[in-house]
Amino acid sequence: MTPLYRPQALAKFDDDHVKITWADDSVGYIAWSKLRTSCPCASCNEDRHRITAPLVKPTNIGLSLTVLQEKDIPKGDPKAKAVTPLGNYAYKIVWNDGHDTGIYTFEFLHSLCSWEPPA
Repeated sequence: MTPLYRPQALAKFDDDHVKITWADDSVGYIAWSKLRTSCPCASCNEDRHRITAPLVKPTNIGLSLTVLQEKDIPKGDPKAKAVTPLGNYAYKIVWNDGHDTGIYTFEFLHSLCSWEPPA
């Protein structure tokens, strides 16, 4: 592993972002929502690549829109409840929606970073 992909520190930047200081002293920022939607676990990866039914279905009287059920709509913004290191290569994040199977490698986190502080 390239040493520059090793975090020196993780810290809350604001309510919506984490700030990561890397071994080369660069500082990256990642929105919690971006981390959650980019979850690298097999289940989330499969969901992102699944071919889903179209939202609009033809009927004999025209088009019928599929309606989302309340249970299908996420409540609030995704937030991390816990971030724990896994060896010397990754972090595991437990989310407020109960999801906890994503392993975020240092290299993957580095690739998600924005290098300017969020406005």
